[in-house]
Amino acid sequence: MKRRILSCMAAMAITTTGLSGPTASAQQGESEPQDLPVPGMKTLQIGPSPTKPTYVREQVAKSPAKSGRAARAVAGSYWKVYYQGFTPEVQAAFQRAVDIWSRKLTSNAPITVAAVWADLPDKVLAQAGPNELQVNFAGAEKRNTIYPASIANHLQRKQIDGTRPDIKVMLNKNYAPDFHFGADPAPADKVDFTTTVLHELGHGLGSAGFGTVSKGLGRVKTVIGGQSYLTPFDHFTTTGDGGFLTKHATNSVALGNHLQWIVKFDSPQVRAVNGGEPARLYSPRPFEPGSSYTHLDENTYPAGNPNSLMTPSLGRGETIRDPGELTMAMYDSMGW
Repeated sequence: MKRRILSCMAAMAITTTGLSGPTASAQQGESEPQDLPVPGMKTLQIGPSPTKPTYVREQVAKSPAKSGRAARAVAGSYWKVYYQGFTPEVQAAFQRAVDIWSRKLTSNAPITVAAVWADLPDKVLAQAGPNELQVNFAGAEKRNTIYPASIANHLQRKQIDGTRPDIKVMLNKNYAPDFHFGADPAPADKVDFTTTVLHELGHGLGSAGFGTVSKGLGRVKTVIGGQSYLTPFDHFTTTGDGGFLTKHATNSVALGNHLQWIVKFDSPQVRAVNGGEPARLYSPRPFEPGSSYTHLDENTYPAGNPNSLMTPSLGRGETIRDPGELTMAMYDSMGW
């Protein structure tokens, strides 16, 4: 099938087995490392239920900008999903989330996804992340930055590699009795499956970073052969007082404390849609691997808030059909 970018939503469903795991590669120069670290999979936890069911509707897209990044791209995005272990009902609910993203996100290249119906730990609804990464490719906006393949392909206006899916999403099949698979809002006693998928695809599209704390020591960079690397997300994370986390020493107590205090995502695009303020990220003490740093703050953006999709937990009766202006502004900052 010939690949092409469609001017409105588009998605292909393929059932397959034997999907490959994450990989990372460099595109320029023999001195570039060939094996780059992959940011850990980000999880969505089952959370407290709101006092009553909440519903965030999909928002109608605003008119395309006449200049800037949006003007350089074709409207909409083309997705190809490889399904493993899904029933028709579950696949249809997953596809619904893909269709929402295809209407919201502009891409100059196809976006490919591996979707796996898996056995995951208790309280984990799903986990996901980039399945392929690229660094220092032609068209990269930042050097020594490890890009999710979906962003890299968009910036280069083609699939750089294409040998494996860009994004991997794993859904917890043990929660099948608790999931709501319908198109309508989830009832008070069910977890909305489409919302879960919409969230996890967001991690594969860019909400992934190296920020972590181990034994009190924090880092937001990974160092290979004396060279520091970041993800696009890491470039925009700041302390509570506005200083960029990347300015702090790697594996330091000071950075560990900052990552467990107040962390924000700051860019002109985010401030433009957030009243001139950066976005608040989830940064509890102690640090929660898979949840801290790469999610929006749960208390700042609670159930029913238009920007609640990318918070770290989802309660029963909480239905979200839109990424929210903050998330879209963050992705614009990172290269979309």
